[in-house]
Amino acid sequence: MKPVYALLMFMLLCGALAAQPASGDATIYEHYEVEEEPRFPGDEVAFYLYIQENLLMNSARQDCKFITDFVLEFIIEADGTIQSVPTMQKNEDCTQNLIQVVQQMPRWKPALQDGVPVRCRMKFPLHIRWK
Repeated sequence: MKPVYALLMFMLLCGALAAQPASGDATIYEHYEVEEEPRFPGDEVAFYLYIQENLLMNSARQDCKFITDFVLEFIIEADGTIQSVPTMQKNEDCTQNLIQVVQQMPRWKPALQDGVPVRCRMKFPLHIRWK
């Protein structure tokens, strides 16, 4: 029993260490708390165009028919990758398309705090009409 318990503890410890960001700083800043906000390649308009174009391509494969407003929230890691895209309710197949589009976004320019890249939570309002 002890070897199984020791192995389980080792696996939990390894998982916890692997979940930590490479910089060692687990702090997640809000976008308004950082000196320089993260930036999508291009600008905010390019971000919305990316979502629109890629969502249309993905949702065309599904029978998505509803209108929804929500706030898309995700974390931009210090290396510019996207993490922690929440699952959304409503039509699971259609919102899964949105989650995939967000997860496949190109790397962002990360937020900076004291000149150092940091993790940052971003929130964007979306009005989506699937018809």
